[in-house]
Amino acid sequence: MLLPLSYYERVMDLQHRILGDEALKSGEFFNAVQTNLYTLPDGTLDLLEREGFQIGVSMDVVGGVRLSAGGAETEDRVVLNMDRLRGRGISFGAILVLAAHTSPNITVAYDFYESIGINFRVLPLFAAPLNVSDASFAVTAQQMVDALCRLFTHWALRPNRIPVAPLNSYVRTVSLKMMGHSQGCYDRRAGEWALLVNTDGELYQVMDAYQPRFSLGNVLRDSLDEVIGSEAYARSLARDEALSARHCGGCEFQGACDSLPLFESSYPGPHPERCHIAYEVLRYIEAFAKSNGYTPERLRSLSDELAPR
Repeated sequence: MLLPLSYYERVMDLQHRILGDEALKSGEFFNAVQTNLYTLPDGTLDLLEREGFQIGVSMDVVGGVRLSAGGAETEDRVVLNMDRLRGRGISFGAILVLAAHTSPNITVAYDFYESIGINFRVLPLFAAPLNVSDASFAVTAQQMVDALCRLFTHWALRPNRIPVAPLNSYVRTVSLKMMGHSQGCYDRRAGEWALLVNTDGELYQVMDAYQPRFSLGNVLRDSLDEVIGSEAYARSLARDEALSARHCGGCEFQGACDSLPLFESSYPGPHPERCHIAYEVLRYIEAFAKSNGYTPERLRSLSDELAPR
């Protein structure tokens, strides 16, 4: 939201001229912005509403880490800007980063989002240059697993649950396993779910983000057809296949799981036999369902009965 309004207006003008008004109006193409929502100028708010932007708000609820340049906590101001979005009837979702400050307070954060009826995603802290063991926000994979398990138990027993990712997909996986059913596995040949573009135009798949040796091409130089037909792209598919064979082969959730958790992010430290986070949480959900007498249908209903808000 620090980008000037003129930047957004130039981009939207290009989109309307190149893609056409109808394609944007119908939702064939759409714009999404992820923001901490600390700054929300009136003119930009008008544009977001007019152009039908999808908005994600990064807000951990628990204070102490997301600070202003002056060192002040930002949460109260972000909540006020959420109210401005809601006042305009602009729907949005939220992302909560699972880290040292949020893991012990995950159910408190959930209760906040439930109280305002906003869906959110819990995003486990992944490998990054500043994510070192002595960082104030550092957290272990096991601590993140424990937090997600506590969140699941809290969420499952709430009478007015809101959708929470990735719990929704985890519940689907466990219910499919209990029924002996399977779903399609993640396969980039059927279409990319996300590609990352660095500021220099270098293009990466999510798992290989910003590692020059894994660049798929450059959007300033190469067409998408050239990228997909390149040797670099073929090598990236081969790395995916090897990763899947190594960590999904023999897993009791294979087939019922879509295998996407293996490819969503990289995490600090050596890779365990299975997925860093999802595997242990899936096992917990399965044990919870069995010990509480849940049928697969009842377990699945935890997610299916939730209508998007």
